[in-house]
Amino acid sequence: MNIGDKIHFTRDDKHPIESIQTDLMVAWSSCGGEIANYRHSIEKMPDGTNRREVVWSTKDINVIIQGEEIGFQEFRRRFYDKDWCEANPEHAISYLAAFSANKRQAMALIKSSKPFAQIRKGNKIAFLHPDDSQAKKEFILREMGV
Repeated sequence: MNIGDKIHFTRDDKHPIESIQTDLMVAWSSCGGEIANYRHSIEKMPDGTNRREVVWSTKDINVIIQGEEIGFQEFRRRFYDKDWCEANPEHAISYLAAFSANKRQAMALIKSSKPFAQIRKGNKIAFLHPDDSQAKKEFILREMGV
């Protein structure tokens, strides 16, 4: 960055991996925008609690998306505007916003799911889920010859 550059900031109090701001900035950079700086920190508050803040910044530049010149503020507005995305389903920003939402749903499912145990014996493969009954697990293991 240079002296005199106009900068836009976006921030929230989520972990960078969980922050929607991270998705926004990845989408922006995918369209040609520049990420100027990134930091996240945990700050000690006067009451003794910790506060995490993620801060992204970008230069005030315009990018060309599908023949249209768009600045960061308008990009951000459209990215978060579900009505705009639904009205413009073929626009690149709508695709990126949908990808972000779908990724978040998948990550929530992954975090809440229990892993299966995979057992192999010869050419047989079985998957045991932690919530399966003990009788079902024993039956599968017997059938596998384990």
